[in-house]
Amino acid sequence: MDPSSSSSSSSSSSSSSSSSTPPSSSSKFWETQRTLLGSSSSLPPTPAQLYNFRTASLLTTTLSLILPTASLLYVLIPTNPSPSLSFLLGGLLGTLYLRGLTSYVSTIGKSAINDLGEVDLSDAGGGFARFAFLALMFVLGKAAEGKLMIGVMIPGFFMYQV
Repeated sequence: MDPSSSSSSSSSSSSSSSSSTPPSSSSKFWETQRTLLGSSSSLPPTPAQLYNFRTASLLTTTLSLILPTASLLYVLIPTNPSPSLSFLLGGLLGTLYLRGLTSYVSTIGKSAINDLGEVDLSDAGGGFARFAFLALMFVLGKAAEGKLMIGVMIPGFFMYQV
């Protein structure tokens, strides 16, 4: 027997076995596979997407801790709303600081080294932001003396670290 004839007979038997399945079920299978591939994301999330998700969840968590705590202060001390308002203002300033910090951190890798390989220090002033927010709290507390309590604003500000 000729080897070429045996291979042709095996290929004809394999083609006859594939033709025994109904073509509609085969095409339906491939349509389902295409649908599944199209609906699922084939690429893993990029580091920037992961960072944005973590940033959003951090900001949400911070706000979800500040608002109930300020509400609890208002319930515990209903005669004087100053502690709850002070805590809320400090917490909102802390959340704004956190938002600025996360946006600053996201730019560190992008602009730290310029095209010539030199370190670019034009964004180096970001370390003073916390001091600026704390100074703003003291100015607001002094301006609204008797209405805002600086001692309660500071823990509200540092709630972003919890």
